[in-house]
Amino acid sequence: MVMATGIGSMFGAYLLGPFVSLFFGKFFAALLAFFIIPVFSHAIIRNRERHFESDNKIRTSMLVTSLMQGVLAGYAINSYYLSAQPLGSITPAVVSIGYTISVRQSHGNRFQVLGFSLGAAFLVNLIMGAMFVGNTLSYQFLTLGYVAIAGFMMQLVLHDVQMTRGHAYQNALASLYLLFKGATFYCFGTYIE
Repeated sequence: MVMATGIGSMFGAYLLGPFVSLFFGKFFAALLAFFIIPVFSHAIIRNRERHFESDNKIRTSMLVTSLMQGVLAGYAINSYYLSAQPLGSITPAVVSIGYTISVRQSHGNRFQVLGFSLGAAFLVNLIMGAMFVGNTLSYQFLTLGYVAIAGFMMQLVLHDVQMTRGHAYQNALASLYLLFKGATFYCFGTYIE
């Protein structure tokens, strides 16, 4: 989901931006991408889970929604420039790998599980930033935000682990990543005509 929003964001910023501009202004596209679509998507996911729809149908609709959300967000922020940004999909991937490694060794200690998985995600992002784009302030800020959002979502998932199938959490993670990315671009990005 996070990767789909990232890919959609690139398409919206570079390829589909002129097409999207025929239908939406940047403000309305940002409003749709960052607030309206995530709320409606969450409601639809909860409704589908209540009616026991198949996992495949729910995930397919979430993927399409994430791509649309990314395209609109990419169009909304395509006039802003940050010197460097981490790939949003790296953090959840490393967090999930870190979780599977640490859960066996921590014997149920939530602090150790969170510390290891979030610390690993932060460290991997910093190493990749140093190797490829340079650890600029915007890169570090986005990395910290992505890790904080992943930690927040992990706390929610660990609290409600038996309650749901997890689709709403995936939607919330992708939407919060996109919202944080958009807010960072709007607050700290350089405007380019």
